[in-house]
Amino acid sequence: ADLDKAEAPDGEPFLFFVIRHGGFLMIPTCAEAGLDVDARDPKSGLDPLLFATSVKEEIPNRAESVRALLKAGAKPDSHGKDKKTPLMFAAARGDAEVAEILLKARAKRTARDAKGRTAETYLKNSPSEEVRALARRR
Repeated sequence: ADLDKAEAPDGEPFLFFVIRHGGFLMIPTCAEAGLDVDARDPKSGLDPLLFATSVKEEIPNRAESVRALLKAGAKPDSHGKDKKTPLMFAAARGDAEVAEILLKARAKRTARDAKGRTAETYLKNSPSEEVRALARRR
């Protein structure tokens, strides 16, 4: 069986389902079983880390899912069609905890989206003062 094509009952990629439902403890097991933590969903073009950081709705244990994905080998600077990285999504949502996790994983502040804006710009313009403070730290 091709694990990277495993789907949840609603048809979304299995790791997306795990993340959406706060099942971060399952991420290492999925990775050890051979599920590619960087596999892209053909419909959305997102990988699990982009999914975890870009979804606007509340996701239980989002930070823990991001941490588990990174520990399992997910690339912190992956990007979708618009070239937005997980750090850009976290900053735009005002999620300081996730932004800090990504920065500690060496997400690039210099990465540029399709409009030429850097991740640093997203940090500086975040709706969250806590995220804006991360932009001032090096």
